[in-house]
Amino acid sequence: MARKWALLLRAVESVLRRIHQWISRILFSRRGYFRLVVVMLLGMFILTVEMPMVLSQMTGARQIAQNLGEAQKLEKQDIKQQIDKIKQLQSEGRYYTACETLIKIVLPFSTGLTCDDLEQKYGESELTYWQEIKNNITNQNNETQVVFWFYFGENLRVIGDLDKSQEALEKGLEVAKNVSPDQEAVISLSLANTFRAKGNLERDRLLPPQYDYLPWQYVDKISFIAKEEYKKEYDSIIFNYENAFKKYENAAEISQSIPESKKLSILYLTAQVNRISLMIELEQVPNENDLLNLKDKLSNLPVSLEKVYIQISFFKSLVYLQQLPNNSLFWTSWKDIVSQLECLTEEARKLSNQRAESYVLGNLGGLYEYEYCIQKDDNCQDSIPNKSLNDETWKKAQEFTQEALYLAQPSEAPDIAYQWQWQMGRLLKEKGEIREAIPNYQASVNTLKSVRGDLLTINSDVQFSFRDNVEPLYRELVDLLLQIGGENNLIEARKSIDSLRLAELENFVRCKLQNKEQLTNPDALTILIYPIILKNRLEVIVQSKTELRHYKNNHVDQDTVEKTIKQLRTELYRNVIEKELYLYSQQVYNWLIRPIEQEKVLDPKKIKTVVFILDGSFRKIPMASLHDSVENKFLVEKYAIAISAGLELPVSQQNKELKGLIAGQSLDIPGYGPIEYVGESKGKDKSEIRGIETVWQNAKKYVTALLDKELNKKVLENELSSNSHTVIHIATHGQFSSNPTETFIITAPGEQLRLNELKTKLQRRNRKPIELLVFSACETAKGDNRAILGLAGITVQSGVSSTIGTLWSVDDYSTSKLMKQFYQELLNNKLNPAEALQKAQITLLQKKIHDDFIYSPYHWSPYIIVGNWRSISNF
Repeated sequence: MARKWALLLRAVESVLRRIHQWISRILFSRRGYFRLVVVMLLGMFILTVEMPMVLSQMTGARQIAQNLGEAQKLEKQDIKQQIDKIKQLQSEGRYYTACETLIKIVLPFSTGLTCDDLEQKYGESELTYWQEIKNNITNQNNETQVVFWFYFGENLRVIGDLDKSQEALEKGLEVAKNVSPDQEAVISLSLANTFRAKGNLERDRLLPPQYDYLPWQYVDKISFIAKEEYKKEYDSIIFNYENAFKKYENAAEISQSIPESKKLSILYLTAQVNRISLMIELEQVPNENDLLNLKDKLSNLPVSLEKVYIQISFFKSLVYLQQLPNNSLFWTSWKDIVSQLECLTEEARKLSNQRAESYVLGNLGGLYEYEYCIQKDDNCQDSIPNKSLNDETWKKAQEFTQEALYLAQPSEAPDIAYQWQWQMGRLLKEKGEIREAIPNYQASVNTLKSVRGDLLTINSDVQFSFRDNVEPLYRELVDLLLQIGGENNLIEARKSIDSLRLAELENFVRCKLQNKEQLTNPDALTILIYPIILKNRLEVIVQSKTELRHYKNNHVDQDTVEKTIKQLRTELYRNVIEKELYLYSQQVYNWLIRPIEQEKVLDPKKIKTVVFILDGSFRKIPMASLHDSVENKFLVEKYAIAISAGLELPVSQQNKELKGLIAGQSLDIPGYGPIEYVGESKGKDKSEIRGIETVWQNAKKYVTALLDKELNKKVLENELSSNSHTVIHIATHGQFSSNPTETFIITAPGEQLRLNELKTKLQRRNRKPIELLVFSACETAKGDNRAILGLAGITVQSGVSSTIGTLWSVDDYSTSKLMKQFYQELLNNKLNPAEALQKAQITLLQKKIHDDFIYSPYHWSPYIIVGNWRSISNF
């Protein structure tokens, strides 16, 4: 009887979900009398149906009844009020909350849905939430469509979903052409900003970390990209920038063709200021008459918040222009810009807006900070404090910064307050007052931590930049702490590095990672190594079970590290061993490992596992390939190696039974080709999937194998969502990138499973989280300094204990050999994942294949384990 009730209730729940989706469309499409009748009938049905109150089965019915009431309330509300609320949230920098508010308007029945969940399936439908949102917006009249497309496009850009932002704005632009020119101009401007943000994202992926930061100092971000080596990536950057230029020009032309009004004048000037700032970023010198014309029009604008922010952006572009090496325009002076900023302060006061006033004063302090900096050195590169310089300039910078911070208290305006706390710290550092500077840096970090989950924009029309607006803050703080030295400062420096890694990961996954703790001290057999790249030196922090140590190398600066890593990566990828490979590999070994071994803190007789918390370009090379010239051994021959994101990850539940899912796709994928040794085309005995399956079967472990036509996106999603597998091995083409939308695996020809979809499937496994996730054929995005975040993001966000991936695409024959050996060590010899990978790499290093030794690190070194390196379930 109970079984019949359960089946009936499941059937009813399925029907109610479909009604839920259907009624959502009806409610939102405003179909008058028919809608009212349907709502009344459905409400009567839900209220009068009698059935046992089984909680899990009745949730859907109760939710529909609740949602109906909410939806009816929403229908009575003025959409303008909702949009005003969204605008207010945006003005406060709360773009995530604004985006969630938009979703509730368009999908009244959605509860707890965020803009990071848009690729999830909508109930039992095959449609995603994003597809349902698009359908519901398309059912509106043109004027309403334009409003929703615009605000979705704006919010999605700032939180980092640039592809959806572009899609929404392009749809909005198409509709706006039939509505009004002013709407067309507004959306053109927003779309230009999205194209620019896409170009910036591609650009930043190819650049090294930002090691210091001055808001008013121009930094060349394009000429250092190796255009020939990364031609495809560089072409994509320029393509997006060219589209941005076109849309800025379109917005300006359209707004100029409409009868003059305040709103359209602001729009025209914003488009022009943004266009000029992009030109300067690309080291293009604008036309002098255009600059003079803009300056006059801006000064003649009536007082408004828009004027305040546009003028600051324009003045900053003028200061950047003065710093361009190819600039011959010197028609504006420092004194003129300072004078205009002071006038702007008075205008902000008239608006009675403390936030705007603080923003002007803080930027005025920043301009004086830059002026003080160039008094020491024309290029502002001299890091040596000089107390004999013009104190008047420094005092003005300090006074304006303090006043700005007073007006923007961290509790009231944290998104700008942290900038002024940081700026105060920099000013004290410039005077050599390092001990006084550190508390300001720490206050800035704490302010930023408190808002990182929602405040992702720093008064930017384009997009928040982690590389520019966050990373240098942490690096500068660590630099100061290590300069002072001492046990407490060393502890704080390690905490700050862990916090940077967490902030970086949260920025990648676009959410605040709840309940994530920093790494605890390791056990007696493990050591943690933190390489820290600073502008003028390399630092290494080492944490053992009992002590924290610090190694400084003043002879290795940022440029030396970047060049050496690039050369080593090139040699590793050549698939041959030459003396140059040993030269660069041994150089990095001497930087990171030799000093620790010389002091016997790291000793193969005592330490079994080395865990790296890597920084910057070090993440582009496998630590296993570092070579010890004294013992003539690679690092992996001495220690098991793991990579950590600086977080404690789930510890294995020792009472769980190990169950495996082994999935592989060897078919010829357009643009990628076949992976022959994954499947059976070279013989069943040489197949990676069949070989691993045999290892599991011989170990008497439960395993499910999917190969080629047995594998597709839907099948894999179903398997991932089930609670039966604790180890999942996927052998198919894919890519890990610092851009979540470009992190994916290919499940079948024409099918991709993206990071957010993979995360969603894994998160639904409430009872049995995955202990080990292996990607044996994926690779990291070319040139991407933060590509390892793709692996770390999956590991941390999905609750996976450990993830194994590769830094580049490896020969599939050697991969097959290594992976079979890995599972032999894991299942039969009962090693932990890091030790099992170490043994497999050593075995491959010594194996003879096709009459040649696969001794080259190209074959065995790119496999890395990210996350928990400790033992997994009972074997």
